[in-house]
Amino acid sequence: MLDRRKSRAVMLSTSAPGGMWSVVEGYRKEGVFERWDVILIVTHVRGSIAARIGVFVSSVLRLTAALMSGKVALVHCHCAAYGSFFRKAILASIARTFGVPVILHLHGGAMQKFYSQLFRPFRRFVSSQLYKASIVLVLTESWREFVQAVAPGSKIMVLPNYVSLPQNVNRPRSGPALQVLFLGLVAEQKGIYELLSAFKLAIADVPQLKLVVAGDGEIEKARVFARGLGLETKVEFCGWVSGQEKETLFATSEIFVLPSHHEGLPVSILEAMSWCLAVVATDVGGVPDVIRDQVDGLIVSPGDVASLAASLVRLGKDESMRTAMAAAGRSRVEHAFSADVVLPRLENLYASMAPNG
Repeated sequence: MLDRRKSRAVMLSTSAPGGMWSVVEGYRKEGVFERWDVILIVTHVRGSIAARIGVFVSSVLRLTAALMSGKVALVHCHCAAYGSFFRKAILASIARTFGVPVILHLHGGAMQKFYSQLFRPFRRFVSSQLYKASIVLVLTESWREFVQAVAPGSKIMVLPNYVSLPQNVNRPRSGPALQVLFLGLVAEQKGIYELLSAFKLAIADVPQLKLVVAGDGEIEKARVFARGLGLETKVEFCGWVSGQEKETLFATSEIFVLPSHHEGLPVSILEAMSWCLAVVATDVGGVPDVIRDQVDGLIVSPGDVASLAASLVRLGKDESMRTAMAAAGRSRVEHAFSADVVLPRLENLYASMAPNG
C-alpha cells in the first residue's frame, strides 16, 4: 500500500453519467480511494463547450500541481474513444515527463471504430500512446487482441468491469405487470428505437409487459417515437437514475434489455445479472464474454427487431426460463465480475507500480 507521506495515486475521469463514471464511483464505494489515497481529477463534464474547456484546463493545472509535489506514485487514466482518448493522452504525456507511471484504462465500445476512422498520422499517435503507457487495462480478451495488433509490444492486462453484489434480491412480483428495464443512454447507438419497435411487437403476444426506460439523452425524441407506436401506457421514461432509485428499478424488474450497436463491457448488464434479472443483449463488444447465450441470457444481433421481440416474448411467457437464467447470471457475476474478484487484481497492480510496492 502507498506510503501516504510520500506518494498518492491520481485518477483521471469524466464525471458524465455512464459506465466509466460508474466504475470510478464503484472504486470509491469499495474503499479503493481511501486505501490508496486517490486524488480524483475530473477531466470532462457534460455541458457547454466553455464548461468542458474550463474543466479540462483545470485538470491540466491540478495534475501538474500534484506531480510537482513529488508525491504522486501513479496516474490512472480512464479513457474512451474520440475526444476522451486525446484528452487523456495529453494528461498522460504530462505525467510521463515527471517520470510517473501511467495506467491507460480503456472503456466504451467504440475504440476499434474510432481507430479505423483516423488518418494514418493519428493512428500512429494512438498506437504510440498505447505503447508508451506503463500498462493498458482492457475489459476483455478481444480488446487485448486489438491493442496488441495496433500497438505491438504494449503491456496489456485484462481487467473486467465489476459490480458489488446486492444481498437481498428475492422479491415477488406484485400486480399483473411484468417489468422490462432498459438502463443506459437514450440514443440510437444504444438501440432504443429498435427496442421500442420490438416492444410493440412483443406486447401483442405478452400484453402484461411494461417497459421502463432509465437514462438521459434523447428522451423527448424517444417518447415521441413511442407515442407514434401507441405505447404511451406501456412505456415509462424516468430519466437518469442512481442510488436507491436505481436499486428500486432493479428490484421491481424481471427482464433487462440492452440492444446496443456497440459496447465495451456494460456495467448495467453486470448490475442486472447481480440483481437476478434475465438479460437480453446484443453480441457486441465484451457482452458475449459475459453472457453465454441461452444460459445466462439471450443474445441477438444489433438492429434485429424481430429477434429482439421474440426474445422478449420467450422470457415474458416462460417464468422457469427467466428464473434459470437469472440464477445463472447471478452466479456468473459472483464468480467472475464481482468486487471480491476484480478489485484485488487492480490493487495488486497498484502495489507493483508504487515506489513502496
